[in-house]
This record gives sequence, structure tokens and C-alpha cells, in this order.
Amino acid sequence: MDNHVVVVTCQALAGAGMVALRFNFRGTGRSGGLHQQGVGEQEDVLAAADVAQRLAEGAPLALAGYSFGAAVAAAAAPRLQGLKALALIAPPVGMVDVASLVALGAPVFIVGGERDPFAPPRALEEWARELGERCELVVVPGADHFWALGFAPVAARLAAFMRRCLTGAGRP
Repeated sequence: MDNHVVVVTCQALAGAGMVALRFNFRGTGRSGGLHQQGVGEQEDVLAAADVAQRLAEGAPLALAGYSFGAAVAAAAAPRLQGLKALALIAPPVGMVDVASLVALGAPVFIVGGERDPFAPPRALEEWARELGERCELVVVPGADHFWALGFAPVAARLAAFMRRCLTGAGRP
């Protein structure tokens, strides 16, 4: 939850007027429990979504995740009633079932780096084709999986996508 990509994303979302909640998965940092290969972590996402909805007094819900968090968000998303948008930042393609994203029906923002071996641009482009017009794909030139070049400009674009989806101001 203290990774610079996660922090900058939450700052951009909050700056755009949304409630943004970041958390550690079980077994990470000072969190209790043990790592469960993305299965138990889905319960963490569902619990965090419940907390976020209570804090935001029932405002529309969207999910965003980075790397492993993107894979877990993608897996948990179909279990959330009324999800308005999903953002996947550098999703490890081997951990995401794109068929569940197709079935989800919500708009999806996918961002990856041109040099990301875990989220190769060709695979992300294939996902975008499968998802159709409800998907916005951004591939950042020169960026790798860890976003050492910075993430703020992409986070601002992600926040604009989420704002559009949550306010009903149009699809991507």
C-alpha cells in the first residue's frame, strides 16, 4: 500500500473528488494472516470495498489495482454488485482470466509499460480487443513494471476515466 504507484493513484483519485482507500493484503507489512496466492486476498478486496462504500456513504464503486493487486481486483470484481469501473495497472497477464473481464460488463482501464515483462503490451492489446469499446488501454513508452520513470501523468488519466465512469459522464 506504500508503493509509489499505489500512493500516486490514490492521490490522483482523491484529487478528482473520489474516496480512495488503499490497504495491504493479508500477510503484507503489518497485516495479519498469510499470503494465499490471490485466493484469500479476494476476500480482502471485498472487505475493503465494503469499508469504502460505508465511508463514501453508498457512492458508486470502482476498483483499481497494481501488479498482484490488479490480478486480485480482476478476480474479485465479478463478485461486487454494481461495480462501475475497474482499473488494472501493470496486470500480470498470467494471473488474470480475461474471460471474467469480458463477462464483467463494466468499463476497464488497463495501463502497462512498453517494457513490462509481466504485462507485455501485446497481451494487453489482445485484452483490449476482447473487451471492445468499454476498454481504455494505455501503453507508456519506456516504462517497465515498476514505473521508475514516474506514474503521476498516467494516474491523472486513470482518475479522469474513473470520474467519467462514476458520474455517468460517458464511457471510455
